[in-house]
Amino acid sequence: MNQNISVSSFIYYGLEILNRNRPTLDTRWTTVNQRRWSTNFGTSPSICQVIWGLITSNNEEPLPNGANFFHILWTLLFLKLYMSESVLSGLVGVDEKSYRKWIWIFTPKIAQLKPKIVSNTSFLK
Repeated sequence: MNQNISVSSFIYYGLEILNRNRPTLDTRWTTVNQRRWSTNFGTSPSICQVIWGLITSNNEEPLPNGANFFHILWTLLFLKLYMSESVLSGLVGVDEKSYRKWIWIFTPKIAQLKPKIVSNTSFLK
């Protein structure tokens, strides 16, 4: 499992979910794209990268096979928008069962990071 996912990868996949301008890895990170991102995911791609790094570095609770960085985006989308699984699974392009599986694996893992993410901003320096 690759722990070193770039911010560009989060930008690319997030914009792909939002179906904006068929992004490439060179897609410009415009003010409009930043607003769309935060409106839908509730955070920035750099915070997603930090979350992924913290979750994947936790050797006590390894992620199951098949876990990928974009499952964090699925989970954040669910937590921010709180729409039905049918709507959100259609937005990300998977069936409801797959969507439900991954968001309920990642939701508690993200929740456990609250003391690290909310109270410590030194990781952004």
